[in-house]
Amino acid sequence: MQRTLFLLVLLLLSACSKVHDNFLWYRSFGKGEAFFVSAAGDTGLVSGGIIENKPYLVYLNGKHEKVFEYSVDTSGSFTSAIACEEGIVTAGCIEDKLYLGMMDYTGTLVWSSGFSSSFKVGNVILCRTQKDNFLAVASRASDSIPGGNYGIKFISFGKDGSVISNDSIIYYSFYSVNGATIDNSGNIYLAATKLGAGSKKKATLAKYDEAFRKIWEVELYNNPQFEASSMSVVTDYQGNVYVSGYTEYPEDVTTYRNAFVASVNSSGVIRWKKYLEYKNEATSVIFDNNGQLFVLNKGCLILNIIKTDDGSVSGILRTFAACDVSYDKVYGNSATAWGGNSIVIAGVKNGSFYIVARSSEILSPI
Repeated sequence: MQRTLFLLVLLLLSACSKVHDNFLWYRSFGKGEAFFVSAAGDTGLVSGGIIENKPYLVYLNGKHEKVFEYSVDTSGSFTSAIACEEGIVTAGCIEDKLYLGMMDYTGTLVWSSGFSSSFKVGNVILCRTQKDNFLAVASRASDSIPGGNYGIKFISFGKDGSVISNDSIIYYSFYSVNGATIDNSGNIYLAATKLGAGSKKKATLAKYDEAFRKIWEVELYNNPQFEASSMSVVTDYQGNVYVSGYTEYPEDVTTYRNAFVASVNSSGVIRWKKYLEYKNEATSVIFDNNGQLFVLNKGCLILNIIKTDDGSVSGILRTFAACDVSYDKVYGNSATAWGGNSIVIAGVKNGSFYIVARSSEILSPI
Protein backbone atom coordinates (compact mmCIF):
# COMPACT_ATOMS: atom_id res chain seq x y z
CA MET A 1 0.00 0.00 0.00
CA GLN A 2 2.79 2.43 0.95
CA ARG A 3 4.67 1.56 -2.25
CA THR A 4 1.54 2.25 -4.36
CA LEU A 5 1.01 5.59 -2.61
CA PHE A 6 4.67 6.49 -3.18
CA LEU A 7 4.40 5.74 -6.90
CA LEU A 8 1.23 7.83 -7.19
CA VAL A 9 2.96 10.79 -5.54
CA LEU A 10 5.90 10.48 -7.94
CA LEU A 11 3.50 10.35 -10.89
CA LEU A 12 1.67 13.46 -9.72
CA LEU A 13 4.92 15.37 -9.18
CA SER A 14 6.11 14.37 -12.65
CA ALA A 15 2.86 15.57 -14.23
CA CYS A 16 2.97 18.88 -12.37
CA SER A 17 6.58 19.56 -13.29
CA LYS A 18 6.19 18.72 -16.99
CA VAL A 19 6.73 21.68 -19.29
CA HIS A 20 5.03 22.08 -22.62
CA ASP A 21 5.98 23.75 -25.86
CA ASN A 22 3.79 26.68 -26.81
CA PHE A 23 2.92 26.12 -30.44
CA LEU A 24 -0.42 25.43 -32.10
CA TRP A 25 0.91 23.40 -35.03
CA TYR A 26 4.01 22.95 -37.17
CA ARG A 27 5.03 21.66 -40.59
CA SER A 28 8.40 20.45 -41.88
CA PHE A 29 9.15 19.97 -45.59
CA GLY A 30 12.58 18.42 -46.04
CA LYS A 31 16.21 19.42 -45.78
CA GLY A 32 16.46 23.17 -46.30
CA GLU A 33 15.39 26.50 -44.84
CA ALA A 34 12.32 28.76 -44.99
CA PHE A 35 13.27 32.39 -45.61
CA PHE A 36 9.79 33.92 -45.43
CA VAL A 37 6.15 33.29 -44.64
CA SER A 38 3.18 35.49 -45.54
CA ALA A 39 -0.56 35.24 -45.05
CA ALA A 40 -3.02 34.76 -47.90
CA GLY A 41 -5.91 36.36 -46.03
CA ASP A 42 -7.34 34.05 -43.38
CA THR A 43 -7.53 31.11 -45.75
CA GLY A 44 -3.93 30.25 -46.48
CA LEU A 45 -0.21 30.73 -46.04
CA VAL A 46 2.67 30.85 -48.47
CA SER A 47 6.27 30.17 -47.50
CA GLY A 48 9.46 29.85 -49.49
CA GLY A 49 13.19 29.37 -49.32
CA ILE A 50 15.32 26.42 -50.32
CA ILE A 51 15.12 22.64 -50.18
CA GLU A 52 18.11 20.57 -51.25
CA ASN A 53 19.77 23.89 -52.25
CA LYS A 54 17.06 24.63 -54.82
CA PRO A 55 14.28 27.27 -54.79
CA TYR A 56 11.19 25.95 -53.00
CA LEU A 57 7.69 27.35 -52.40
CA VAL A 58 4.76 25.82 -50.53
CA TYR A 59 1.13 26.94 -50.13
CA LEU A 60 -0.96 25.80 -47.16
CA ASN A 61 -4.74 26.10 -46.81
CA GLY A 62 -6.67 27.33 -43.76
CA LYS A 63 -6.24 23.96 -42.09
CA HIS A 64 -2.46 24.31 -42.65
CA GLU A 65 -2.51 21.41 -45.09
CA LYS A 66 -0.24 21.47 -48.14
CA VAL A 67 -2.17 22.47 -51.27
CA PHE A 68 0.82 22.60 -53.60
CA GLU A 69 4.57 22.95 -53.66
CA TYR A 70 6.76 24.39 -56.40
CA SER A 71 10.47 24.04 -57.03
CA VAL A 72 12.95 25.05 -59.71
CA ASP A 73 15.71 22.65 -60.74
CA THR A 74 18.53 25.18 -60.49
CA SER A 75 20.46 27.18 -57.90
CA GLY A 76 18.76 30.03 -56.06
CA SER A 77 15.94 30.64 -53.60
CA PHE A 78 12.49 32.14 -53.16
CA THR A 79 12.72 35.06 -50.73
CA SER A 80 9.33 36.84 -50.80
CA ALA A 81 5.70 36.43 -51.89
CA ILE A 82 2.41 38.34 -51.76
CA ALA A 83 -0.99 36.73 -52.23
CA CYS A 84 -3.61 38.58 -54.28
CA GLU A 85 -6.97 37.63 -55.80
CA GLU A 86 -5.44 36.31 -59.02
CA GLY A 87 -2.69 34.26 -57.41
CA ILE A 88 0.60 34.42 -55.53
CA VAL A 89 3.23 36.89 -56.72
CA THR A 90 6.67 35.46 -55.98
CA ALA A 91 10.21 36.82 -55.94
CA GLY A 92 13.67 35.43 -55.44
CA CYS A 93 17.02 34.86 -57.06
CA ILE A 94 17.67 32.27 -59.75
CA GLU A 95 21.30 31.76 -60.74
CA ASP A 96 22.24 35.14 -59.21
CA LYS A 97 19.51 36.98 -61.19
CA LEU A 98 16.34 38.65 -59.93
CA TYR A 99 13.31 36.39 -60.44
CA LEU A 100 9.64 37.46 -60.47
CA GLY A 101 6.63 35.26 -61.13
CA MET A 102 3.02 34.42 -60.32
CA MET A 103 1.43 31.09 -59.36
CA ASP A 104 -2.31 30.48 -59.37
CA TYR A 105 -3.89 28.73 -56.38
CA THR A 106 -3.58 25.31 -58.00
CA GLY A 107 0.21 25.63 -58.27
CA THR A 108 0.31 26.44 -61.99
CA LEU A 109 2.90 29.00 -63.08
CA VAL A 110 1.05 31.92 -64.72
CA TRP A 111 4.12 33.95 -65.73
CA SER A 112 7.75 34.44 -64.78
CA SER A 113 10.55 36.86 -65.66
CA GLY A 114 14.27 37.14 -64.97
CA PHE A 115 16.23 40.39 -64.72
CA SER A 116 19.97 40.90 -64.99
CA SER A 117 21.89 43.45 -62.93
CA SER A 118 25.48 44.55 -62.45
CA PHE A 119 25.64 42.68 -59.12
CA LYS A 120 24.77 39.16 -58.01
CA VAL A 121 21.24 39.14 -56.59
CA GLY A 122 20.94 37.25 -53.31
CA ASN A 123 17.78 38.71 -51.78
CA VAL A 124 14.53 40.19 -53.16
CA ILE A 125 11.75 41.74 -51.08
CA LEU A 126 8.23 42.36 -52.43
CA CYS A 127 5.96 45.23 -51.39
CA ARG A 128 2.44 46.03 -52.49
CA THR A 129 2.04 49.60 -53.77
CA GLN A 130 -0.96 51.90 -53.28
CA LYS A 131 -2.14 51.35 -56.85
CA ASP A 132 -2.37 47.59 -56.25
CA ASN A 133 0.80 46.98 -58.20
CA PHE A 134 4.02 45.61 -56.74
CA LEU A 135 7.57 46.72 -55.99
CA ALA A 136 10.57 44.39 -55.93
CA VAL A 137 13.72 45.50 -54.11
CA ALA A 138 16.81 43.40 -54.86
CA SER A 139 20.34 43.40 -53.45
CA ARG A 140 23.18 41.03 -52.73
CA ALA A 141 22.78 38.69 -49.79
CA SER A 142 23.75 39.95 -46.34
CA ASP A 143 26.33 37.16 -45.98
CA SER A 144 27.78 37.52 -49.49
CA ILE A 145 31.54 37.20 -49.93
CA PRO A 146 33.25 40.61 -50.38
CA GLY A 147 34.16 41.50 -53.94
CA GLY A 148 32.46 42.79 -57.06
CA ASN A 149 29.65 45.31 -57.25
CA TYR A 150 26.89 45.82 -54.72
CA GLY A 151 23.70 47.75 -55.16
CA ILE A 152 19.92 48.09 -55.07
CA LYS A 153 17.59 47.27 -57.93
CA PHE A 154 14.01 48.60 -57.88
CA ILE A 155 11.35 47.16 -60.19
CA SER A 156 7.73 48.35 -60.13
CA PHE A 157 5.42 45.94 -61.96
CA GLY A 158 1.79 44.90 -62.43
CA LYS A 159 -0.04 41.66 -61.71
CA ASP A 160 0.57 40.51 -65.27
CA GLY A 161 4.33 40.96 -64.89
CA SER A 162 4.55 44.10 -67.00
CA VAL A 163 7.31 46.45 -65.80
CA ILE A 164 6.09 49.94 -64.91
CA SER A 165 9.42 51.46 -63.89
CA ASN A 166 12.84 50.36 -62.69
CA ASP A 167 16.13 51.78 -61.49
CA SER A 168 19.45 50.63 -60.05
CA ILE A 169 21.89 52.15 -57.57
CA ILE A 170 25.43 50.79 -57.60
CA TYR A 171 27.83 50.63 -54.66
CA TYR A 172 31.47 49.56 -54.78
CA SER A 173 31.62 48.38 -51.18
CA PHE A 174 29.33 46.10 -49.18
CA TYR A 175 25.63 47.04 -49.23
CA SER A 176 22.69 44.73 -48.55
CA VAL A 177 18.94 45.25 -48.12
CA ASN A 178 17.25 42.77 -45.77
CA GLY A 179 13.84 44.40 -45.36
CA ALA A 180 11.57 46.83 -47.22
CA THR A 181 8.16 48.40 -46.75
CA ILE A 182 6.01 51.18 -48.23
CA ASP A 183 4.03 53.73 -46.18
CA ASN A 184 0.62 55.24 -46.94
CA SER A 185 2.24 58.05 -48.95
CA GLY A 186 4.17 55.70 -51.22
CA ASN A 187 7.56 56.26 -49.56
CA ILE A 188 9.90 53.28 -49.50
CA TYR A 189 11.85 52.32 -46.36
CA LEU A 190 14.82 49.98 -46.55
CA ALA A 191 16.41 48.10 -43.64
CA ALA A 192 19.96 48.07 -44.96
CA THR A 193 23.50 47.17 -43.95
CA LYS A 194 26.69 48.76 -45.27
CA LEU A 195 30.35 49.05 -44.38
CA GLY A 196 31.45 51.64 -41.84
CA ALA A 197 34.69 52.61 -40.15
CA GLY A 198 37.16 49.77 -39.75
CA SER A 199 35.36 47.78 -42.46
CA LYS A 200 32.68 46.81 -39.96
CA LYS A 201 29.07 46.40 -41.03
CA LYS A 202 26.67 49.02 -39.68
CA ALA A 203 22.89 49.06 -39.45
CA THR A 204 21.05 51.76 -41.39
CA LEU A 205 17.54 52.77 -42.37
CA ALA A 206 16.96 54.58 -45.67
CA LYS A 207 13.91 56.38 -47.06
CA TYR A 208 13.20 56.73 -50.79
CA ASP A 209 10.36 58.38 -52.69
CA GLU A 210 8.20 56.71 -55.36
CA ALA A 211 10.73 57.71 -58.03
CA PHE A 212 13.48 55.78 -56.14
CA ARG A 213 15.25 58.97 -55.02
CA LYS A 214 16.85 58.81 -51.59
CA ILE A 215 15.32 61.27 -49.09
CA TRP A 216 17.46 60.39 -46.07
CA GLU A 217 19.51 57.61 -44.49
CA VAL A 218 20.16 57.22 -40.78
CA GLU A 219 22.70 55.03 -39.00
CA LEU A 220 21.21 53.11 -36.10
CA TYR A 221 24.34 51.56 -34.59
CA ASN A 222 27.79 52.64 -35.78
CA ASN A 223 30.35 51.62 -33.14
CA PRO A 224 33.51 51.07 -35.27
CA GLN A 225 34.64 48.19 -33.02
CA PHE A 226 31.54 46.05 -33.56
CA GLU A 227 29.22 45.10 -36.41
CA ALA A 228 25.49 45.75 -36.69
CA SER A 229 22.84 44.93 -39.28
CA SER A 230 19.25 46.01 -40.01
CA MET A 231 17.09 43.01 -40.92
CA SER A 232 13.40 43.99 -41.02
CA VAL A 233 11.23 47.11 -41.17
CA VAL A 234 7.56 48.05 -40.78
CA THR A 235 5.59 51.33 -40.50
CA ASP A 236 2.49 52.38 -38.57
CA TYR A 237 -0.39 54.68 -39.52
CA GLN A 238 1.20 57.63 -37.67
CA GLY A 239 4.23 57.64 -39.96
CA ASN A 240 6.61 56.01 -37.48
CA VAL A 241 9.06 53.38 -38.68
CA TYR A 242 10.23 50.33 -36.73
CA VAL A 243 13.37 48.40 -37.64
CA SER A 244 14.94 45.30 -36.09
CA GLY A 245 18.34 43.66 -36.41
CA TYR A 246 21.43 42.90 -34.40
CA THR A 247 24.47 44.55 -32.90
CA GLU A 248 27.52 42.96 -31.30
CA TYR A 249 28.85 42.93 -27.75
CA PRO A 250 32.01 41.45 -26.17
CA GLU A 251 32.00 38.77 -23.51
CA ASP A 252 35.35 37.46 -22.25
CA VAL A 253 37.35 36.95 -25.46
CA THR A 254 34.32 36.32 -27.69
CA THR A 255 31.94 38.60 -29.57
CA TYR A 256 28.21 37.77 -29.58
CA ARG A 257 25.21 39.22 -31.35
CA ASN A 258 22.49 41.13 -29.51
CA ALA A 259 19.00 41.62 -30.95
CA PHE A 260 17.68 45.19 -31.18
CA VAL A 261 14.59 47.13 -32.22
CA ALA A 262 14.51 50.86 -32.95
CA SER A 263 11.97 53.45 -34.03
CA VAL A 264 12.48 56.42 -36.34
CA ASN A 265 9.96 59.08 -37.34
CA SER A 266 9.16 59.98 -40.94
CA SER A 267 11.88 62.66 -40.93
CA GLY A 268 14.63 60.22 -39.96
CA VAL A 269 14.90 61.24 -36.31
CA ILE A 270 15.49 58.32 -33.96
CA ARG A 271 12.67 58.06 -31.39
CA TRP A 272 14.16 55.22 -29.34
CA LYS A 273 16.47 52.17 -29.52
CA LYS A 274 16.23 49.06 -27.35
CA TYR A 275 18.27 45.89 -26.91
CA LEU A 276 16.31 42.64 -26.74
CA GLU A 277 17.54 39.03 -26.43
CA TYR A 278 21.26 38.41 -25.87
CA LYS A 279 23.13 36.06 -28.22
CA ASN A 280 20.35 36.56 -30.74
CA GLU A 281 19.21 38.50 -33.83
CA ALA A 282 15.88 40.29 -34.38
CA THR A 283 15.05 38.97 -37.84
CA SER A 284 11.45 40.15 -38.22
CA VAL A 285 9.28 43.01 -36.93
CA ILE A 286 5.51 42.90 -37.56
CA PHE A 287 2.16 44.18 -36.35
CA ASP A 288 -0.43 41.56 -35.47
CA ASN A 289 -4.10 41.86 -36.37
CA ASN A 290 -4.78 43.68 -33.08
CA GLY A 291 -2.16 46.38 -33.69
CA GLN A 292 0.47 44.97 -31.31
CA LEU A 293 4.12 45.23 -32.38
CA PHE A 294 6.06 41.94 -32.29
CA VAL A 295 9.75 41.25 -32.84
CA LEU A 296 11.01 37.78 -33.72
CA ASN A 297 14.35 36.76 -32.19
CA LYS A 298 16.00 34.25 -34.53
CA GLY A 299 17.39 31.75 -32.03
CA CYS A 300 14.73 29.58 -30.35
CA LEU A 301 11.90 31.56 -32.05
CA ILE A 302 11.36 34.00 -29.16
CA LEU A 303 8.81 36.78 -29.71
CA ASN A 304 8.88 40.11 -27.84
CA ILE A 305 5.82 42.35 -27.62
CA ILE A 306 7.03 45.96 -27.95
CA LYS A 307 5.36 49.14 -26.72
CA THR A 308 5.43 51.51 -29.68
CA ASP A 309 5.76 54.69 -27.61
CA ASP A 310 9.04 53.85 -25.85
CA GLY A 311 10.24 50.43 -27.10
CA SER A 312 9.88 48.66 -23.77
CA VAL A 313 9.00 44.95 -23.73
CA SER A 314 5.49 44.28 -22.46
CA GLY A 315 5.54 40.52 -22.94
CA ILE A 316 7.58 37.53 -24.11
CA LEU A 317 6.30 34.54 -26.07
CA ARG A 318 8.58 31.51 -26.12
CA THR A 319 7.74 28.93 -28.78
CA PHE A 320 9.60 26.17 -26.95
CA ALA A 321 9.53 25.52 -23.22
CA ALA A 322 13.15 24.37 -23.21
CA CYS A 323 15.48 25.88 -25.80
CA ASP A 324 19.03 27.22 -25.54
CA VAL A 325 20.19 29.57 -28.32
CA SER A 326 23.76 28.32 -27.85
CA TYR A 327 22.94 24.68 -28.55
CA ASP A 328 19.51 24.10 -30.08
CA LYS A 329 19.43 24.32 -33.86
CA VAL A 330 16.13 26.09 -34.42
CA TYR A 331 16.10 29.50 -36.11
CA GLY A 332 13.37 31.86 -37.30
CA ASN A 333 13.78 34.12 -40.33
CA SER A 334 10.30 35.55 -40.79
CA ALA A 335 6.97 35.97 -38.99
CA THR A 336 3.46 36.95 -40.01
CA ALA A 337 0.14 37.47 -38.25
CA TRP A 338 -2.50 34.98 -39.35
CA GLY A 339 -6.11 34.46 -38.37
CA GLY A 340 -7.51 36.05 -35.27
CA ASN A 341 -4.74 35.47 -32.75
CA SER A 342 -1.86 33.46 -34.15
CA ILE A 343 1.63 34.27 -35.39
CA VAL A 344 3.32 31.98 -37.89
CA ILE A 345 7.12 31.71 -37.98
CA ALA A 346 9.25 30.34 -40.82
CA GLY A 347 12.83 29.15 -40.52
CA VAL A 348 14.81 25.99 -39.97
CA LYS A 349 14.83 23.30 -37.31
CA ASN A 350 17.51 20.62 -37.22
CA GLY A 351 18.34 21.33 -40.86
CA SER A 352 14.77 21.17 -42.19
CA PHE A 353 12.45 23.73 -43.79
CA TYR A 354 10.19 24.58 -40.85
CA ILE A 355 6.93 26.48 -40.26
CA VAL A 356 5.34 26.79 -36.82
CA ALA A 357 2.35 28.69 -35.42
CA ARG A 358 1.72 29.89 -31.89
CA SER A 359 -0.88 31.99 -30.11
CA SER A 360 -0.16 35.70 -29.80
CA GLU A 361 -2.15 35.85 -26.55
CA ILE A 362 -0.41 33.28 -24.35
CA LEU A 363 2.56 34.94 -22.67
CA SER A 364 5.59 33.14 -21.26
CA PRO A 365 7.25 33.71 -17.89
CA ILE A 366 9.95 36.42 -18.04
